[in-house]
Amino acid sequence: LMLQYSDDGSFWKERYRYGFNGLTVGEETNLEAGLDNDTLVEDLEPEDRFGYFWRLTCMETMSLQWGVYEFDFFDDRECRSSLRAAADEIIHSRSSYWPPENMYDSDEYTVWRTKCGNCEGEVQGDVNCDCEKGEAYVGLRFRRPVLVRCAIIQQLEAGTGHCSAIALHVGDTNSPVLSDWVNRQTFYRIDQYERLVPAVGEE
Repeated sequence: LMLQYSDDGSFWKERYRYGFNGLTVGEETNLEAGLDNDTLVEDLEPEDRFGYFWRLTCMETMSLQWGVYEFDFFDDRECRSSLRAAADEIIHSRSSYWPPENMYDSDEYTVWRTKCGNCEGEVQGDVNCDCEKGEAYVGLRFRRPVLVRCAIIQQLEAGTGHCSAIALHVGDTNSPVLSDWVNRQTFYRIDQYERLVPAVGEE
């Protein structure tokens, strides 16, 4: 966006620019003077971060393959306005034999499983077997920066490939390094079907 002014309504001059330094102008943004120059994207609070990449990351060690039936992201806290139309690509950690399309096909009877956690015949605790904390994830790359206000996930039952601690992460690249992602919020005691609505403000 540009703020312009004119003396005659015909010739306009630029006063300020907004959103030209990587900062996304949302539906509610205080357009203060010098916003682009004074605000760095990395200095924004997590709740104000827009991003091309959003993911749900399992934040516990698992000796079973994480299995996900379905997930989706929404731009409202009521989980009604899906961001599916803006999605460009599914992102995920290493898969096993189950294709990643299974968890984003609106079919709760198809499943995706991680490569890690396939510990059958292996010794539990083997670094080549377990899913380490933060290793397994599912998510989306979007065509434009978006702000996720709700996520829904449906996964396998407890004891069969279920993660009970899931973080909502946002980033500008699909980096394999956990520290490159901004943690919007981590949710604990997750059920098989869960709506994940991150807190805002003083909540």
